[in-house]
Amino acid sequence: MEAQDTMRKYLDDDASTVVSEWRNLPIDTSSRKKHKIFRTALKYPEKNRYTDVLPFDSTRVCLTPTEKNEDGYINASYVVLPRSKAISTQGPLPVCFEDFWQMVWENKVRLIIMLTRLRERQRTKAHCYWPSEGETETFGTITVQALSTKPQDHYVIRKFSISYEDKQRTIYQIQYTDWPDFGVPASSQSILDLLETIEKHRAKFKVAPSKKRTQLLFHCSAGIGRCGTLLSIYYAIEQLKEGNPVSRISVPDIVCSLRSNRLGMVQTQEQFEFIYKVINDYLRGGSTSKPRKRDLRQVSAPSAALINRRKNRPLRSNRTVVPPKPKKSQTWQTLPVDCTIIDVN
Repeated sequence: MEAQDTMRKYLDDDASTVVSEWRNLPIDTSSRKKHKIFRTALKYPEKNRYTDVLPFDSTRVCLTPTEKNEDGYINASYVVLPRSKAISTQGPLPVCFEDFWQMVWENKVRLIIMLTRLRERQRTKAHCYWPSEGETETFGTITVQALSTKPQDHYVIRKFSISYEDKQRTIYQIQYTDWPDFGVPASSQSILDLLETIEKHRAKFKVAPSKKRTQLLFHCSAGIGRCGTLLSIYYAIEQLKEGNPVSRISVPDIVCSLRSNRLGMVQTQEQFEFIYKVINDYLRGGSTSKPRKRDLRQVSAPSAALINRRKNRPLRSNRTVVPPKPKKSQTWQTLPVDCTIIDVN
């Protein structure tokens, strides 16, 4: 079996494997939302867009405390990827605009990936927290100037200048507009194009990816469904770029890892299956940037024995996902979360 056909097996020849994997993912901790692992989030109900989507205390983004925000709270979580670190957060509420831009600045986020429109199905999914093109607005101590807007086929790219005191930075925002809530995009190629655009902008930073810094911020409405799906794809592709064979890419393990960072990442079976589809199309040379032949040769196909073991392995137990416990001396560095949203309708 060729390497680039491996993922297709899960979608066509053995779709039941994917369904089984989804159904046997560990149960989330939503039933334990009053537990101490959500202690800080429960103190700020007005700052949570959804009452059942809260960040773990152990992985939440901690802002520098202020008089208005004594705990430095924002509904955002650090997500650890194979080669880097990112932030996944909800679409900022008006009461959180200052917190949001503070997070962007303190964490030196350079690129914001937004996966929702402002309104979908006559419901507000995110709020406009950036100034109009050519205008400047101040959020607390952070000044934001909108420099440009460039519409593309499936997304819009915005450029901002943000400043604090006498320091200034340039950041970008990419808003993908074709992803329905609780659903998936019609085309996997548009997602591969999006990931390629992310990498091109990342190259502008001239800073190598590192788990010690956060350059990317992802957000949709809740920061778990669409964000979790795209981050799972991003995670798998990072593993492949590191030379890992396809046989070692486990989508269930990736989702479980992300869920240990933020509650509820990847919300539906359709989203789970879409992860496989995009990875498969990537291996076929879809994009980001189209895998070179030598890269594909490094990706070894699993043996028949390995595939059979995967089919017949015991179902995952319904254990509860528990976030990692921080060490006593552990402190979380604040990371910048910058998102800009525009409604193209």
